[in-house]
Amino acid sequence: MTQPAFMKKIIHLSDLHIGYPGCYKNAKKLFASIIQEIKDPGNHIIIITGDLVNNAFNIRAVRRAQKFIAGLERAGFVVLVVPGNHDYGTSGIGFHFFVKCFKKNYYKNKNISYPKVDVVSSVAFFGLDSTAEELSLADFLFAEGELGKEQLARLDKMLASPIYKDLRKVVYLHHH
Repeated sequence: MTQPAFMKKIIHLSDLHIGYPGCYKNAKKLFASIIQEIKDPGNHIIIITGDLVNNAFNIRAVRRAQKFIAGLERAGFVVLVVPGNHDYGTSGIGFHFFVKCFKKNYYKNKNISYPKVDVVSSVAFFGLDSTAEELSLADFLFAEGELGKEQLARLDKMLASPIYKDLRKVVYLHHH
């Protein structure tokens, strides 16, 4: 039997809530442990599925989250992130302003659209945004997560595309 081409390990993190009491300290220990304990960062992908911060208004928490991710990347890890509801505001109220901030802070491109695709080795990673569709006054279920018909249609088209035909596919998102 042939071994699969992709032999990397996935480390999945979510809901770090940096800025909430105690969470910065826990995240600091977690990231230090990952860097210290994993001797082969090139064989790992770290996926963070939202709520990096507890409140997007807390600039200090946002900067700390960015610093943690930059540290992982400097150590040799590939880090993929998607937003959660707290990354766009607070747990119950989100703001379009923070959508562009998140993209600029973590992708260096405020105009990127979802699904966000990253191809690593022989795997296509499709990151989804499960909260941007809910940023309206009419929707009071902000923390429930919603992908929206347009994003799902783009995902379906991408998954069926010949570009990704021979690749394994991983779809990742915050709670939906």
